[in-house]
This record gives sequence, C-alpha cells and structure tokens, in this order.
Amino acid sequence: MLKKLKRKFILITMTFITLILVCVITLLCLASYQRTKNDINNSLNFALYKYDDHPTLELDYSTKNLQNDNDPPPNMNSFTIITDDSNAILKLYSRNYQISDETSQNLVNSIQDKSQGILFEQNLAYKKNVKDNGYIYAFVDISIAKSNFISMLVTAILVAILSILAFLILTILLANWALRPVAQSWQQQKRFLADASHELKTPLTVILANTDLALIKKQDESKLKQSLQSIQSEALRMKKLVEDLLFLAKNDTQKENVLNSICNISDIALSCVLSFETIAFEKGIILESDIQENQLALGNENQFKQLISIFLDNATKYTPTGKKIHFTLKKKDNQILIIIHNEGSYIDKENIKHIFDRFYRCDPARKYQGGYGLGLSIANQIASNLKIKIDVSSEQKKGTTFTLWIPAK
Repeated sequence: MLKKLKRKFILITMTFITLILVCVITLLCLASYQRTKNDINNSLNFALYKYDDHPTLELDYSTKNLQNDNDPPPNMNSFTIITDDSNAILKLYSRNYQISDETSQNLVNSIQDKSQGILFEQNLAYKKNVKDNGYIYAFVDISIAKSNFISMLVTAILVAILSILAFLILTILLANWALRPVAQSWQQQKRFLADASHELKTPLTVILANTDLALIKKQDESKLKQSLQSIQSEALRMKKLVEDLLFLAKNDTQKENVLNSICNISDIALSCVLSFETIAFEKGIILESDIQENQLALGNENQFKQLISIFLDNATKYTPTGKKIHFTLKKKDNQILIIIHNEGSYIDKENIKHIFDRFYRCDPARKYQGGYGLGLSIANQIASNLKIKIDVSSEQKKGTTFTLWIPAK
C-alpha cells in the first residue's frame, strides 16, 4: 500500500513538474525563435531600404561603423543586389559577406518569382522589392542565428532533462519524508492489530470457556458465579478497548470545544488520587500527594478527570513494588502545574519521542500488566483539547516525571 502510494505521489508530482518545464522551455524557445525572426526581418529591411532610398549610394561596410538604433544585430551579415527589369545585376552592396557575381546572379535567378523566403542550403534569408525599371534583393546570412538557435534548443532540452532528473531525486526524497509519518502510523497500527488480536483472543477464549461451563446443568452455584464474574471481567476489558478507540476516532474527525466551564482542578485531582490510593496500596506502592487548594481552570471536568487518571494509572502500572509515586499540584505564575513522579521506572530518550504515539508501547514484550498502548495517546489528545502542555523527563536513578502545564483561570 505504501509503495503504491509513494509511486502515485512521485508520478503525479513529476507529471506536473514535467508539464511545467515543457511549457516554460516551449515558451522560451518560441520567444527566442520570434526574436531571431524579428532580427532577420530587421536586417532584411535595413539592407533593403538602405539602398532603396539611395539607389546610387555605395558604402564600404567593412570600414564604416553602421551600428545605431535602427541597425541590424552585428552578427547578421548581409548583402543587397539591385537588378534591372530582366534581373541583370546592376549593383552589389555587401556587409561583411563575400560573394561572387556568378553566385549573386544564380541567387537572383533562383528566387525571381518569390518576394520573401529562406534558402536553407545557402543559410540565407531574402526579401525582394520592385524598383523603377528593376528590382532590389536583400540577403541576410542566418547561419550564426540558426546555429545559436539550435545551440539554445539543445541546451534547453539538456537543462530540461537534467532538471527532471534533479526533481525526480528531490521528489523521491520528499516522498520518503512526507510518507514517513504515514509509514510509522501504518507500522504502529499493524503492531497494534497484532497485539489487539492477541489481547482480544485471550478474553474471548476465556468468555467462551466460562460460557460453556455456565451452560452445564450440574454445576454448583459458586462455580457458576465464578464463571460469570470471569466473563464480566473480560467483557469489561474489551469494552474499555472499544471505548478508547471510539474516543480517538471521534477526536480525529471532530474537534469538540471543551473550554466551556470553570473547573476546580484541585478537587478533581484529589478525587483521582483518592481513587488510586487503594490500587497503589494493593501493589505495595506509596502514593504521596501535595495538592494546593482551590485552583481553577477553564475546561471540561470529565476530561480533566480522565487526563489525571491516565497518568496516575500509568504511574501505578510502571512503578515497582516498594517505590513511591509523588503527585503535586501547585500554581506557578498564571499556570497550574500537575507533576506526577514515579520512582524506579525509566524511559530512554528514544522511547520518550514516541510514548504519545497511538498504539506505541515502550515494552513490546508486555512485561507489565494491562494496557493497549492507547492511554498516553488519549491523554495527549485531551491535553490538546484543553490547551495543556505536557513535559516528560526520565532519569535511570530517579525515575520518570510527567509535568502538565494548565492555563489558570
């Protein structure tokens, strides 16, 4: 899928780039062609009317500087031929162009029925005007202009090819960079699906086994109750997974405005800490709290409670027996700080970068109990909704600290 998406991205991008380059180069070539054509016409008109106005004028173009605003480009060598009405040559004026009388007569004879055109074999452009009792022919050497245009065209094509190759390399690099988050998300989802399949398979097996036991008629009441309790426990576990997924999916598609009421963060935090004291005690963990009273913030009470509960749940899961969890709530300037520090657990820098990624687990082997790798991702989403900043630090000897910066009301 990713390879197909990458190929499609590169194909579409390169198609647009190639079309743009072709259009630009075509316009440049057309502009150059038109400019060359205009230069040739200007040179022909110059050579033609220069002597049409002065029929007896003879100038040595090799010794006179004729360049002014009306003169042709210096690389446009030309010559003018004046003939009688039978096309016999009367005058020949040359501007830096060597030509014999015989060749001149042949040229005149070859174009006597045409008024303007190009002699490709001789690399000459010509124009003919009718004079009193004769004709005047202007010829311009287009070999340099032709060579320059061909060189420009070849250069433009080479530049286009090199540009396309350069853009292709850049597009491939850009595609790799742009699709990296997609690839990471895809890998995380694949990993999650594998883990979720395993996690769901186990409770489903337990539920089915206990259902079979419950359906046995000759079974005492205590065993039946035990089977039903096991079914309920596993069903609740699966329900929690589905709820987490629905929450994330809802936030992905619809951003809800939750900054709609003033909440007493101190009371919410105290309630969460009290609910986790029993869990911590059962695990042999000491949960200490220092909560500054009556701290208010704008938000949603349920989401504040869910956010704090996620971090406390995470701390109780990953704190070894006999260690402490320190929960602190205090006000600093215009911010309310919630600091959850648990001893004994350590997250390396590489894992810290990803702990809020969806489906990510620092411990793929699932050495610790519970969890689907969604809790901190949900916490990060709630924090984003509530405009809360989260900082994470971890030291091998001291443990891990999560700091929540909540805008105070």
